[in-house]
Formats: sequence, C-alpha cells, structure tokens
Amino acid sequence: MLVLHKLVVNGIDKLAPLYNCFLTILCNLSPYAKSLCLLSAVKLVSLFELFTSPRFLYAAEGNHVYVQLLLETFNNVVRHSFLGFFFIFLLLWGLEASVYKIGTWIDRQI
Repeated sequence: MLVLHKLVVNGIDKLAPLYNCFLTILCNLSPYAKSLCLLSAVKLVSLFELFTSPRFLYAAEGNHVYVQLLLETFNNVVRHSFLGFFFIFLLLWGLEASVYKIGTWIDRQI
C-alpha cells in the first residue's frame, strides 16, 4: 500500500497508465487481507481523497474508474474483515463530507 501511494503521489507520469492495474490488484486482494496498519490505512484514504478531488477526477475521461475501484476495496474490507480494518473505518468516518460531495456530483449529472 505504501509503495502504491508513493508511486501515485510522486507523480511519475510514465506510470499513470498502470494506476488501473495497481488498483485492480488492490481491489482483488482486499477480501483476503486480515488487517491493515494505521499508516497503510492513512495512505489508502489519502489516495481516495486524491482520486476524488475535482482536479484529478475531471482531468481524464476514465479517472472515475479509480474511485470505483477504491470504493470496491472499501466494500470488500467491510464485508470480509471488519475488525482488522478498524483504522480505515475511523478515517472514512472523517471523510463523510467528501463522500457526500461525490453523491451530489452524481445527482447533478443525472
């Protein structure tokens, strides 16, 4: 998780086409993970904040897929191992405004 965050945040443009692959792997592995440390949870939530920012989300036509994959990852975590991911729930609870903002964007598009 920490390496993925570093690759995305440091902005190596040559790796941008691989973001979909990285997040798909993370999404596919998330049901099998048993726990997540605090630092990894913070980095995962900061990736969510980065990908849901209007600047990044509207930069390219396919960027909404990254948000979808991260939401699926969070969904897998909730469904499969609630107790091992306690930190992520606390962090996501603090992001209520960001999640609500995405919902209002979707309502405007419809």
